[in-house]
Amino acid sequence: MSEQSQSTTVAEPIQLLLLTTKQVSEALGVSERTVFSLIASGELPSVKVRGCRRVFSDDLRAFAKVGTAQ
Repeated sequence: MSEQSQSTTVAEPIQLLLLTTKQVSEALGVSERTVFSLIASGELPSVKVRGCRRVFSDDLRAFAKVGTAQ
């Protein structure tokens, strides 16, 4: 196999590091407004990237784990 074809072969799908509020709302099954409320209350950590809110995928996983433990 040539070097070029080896470099284009992907063994695992790339996982997103930062998620949009829309992606978070879809993952949690809630509205975007609810996601913004969770962010504003500090329950769901987020960062601003060029003026847009983003949530780290690890933070979403941690939030989901806490939510299912209650």
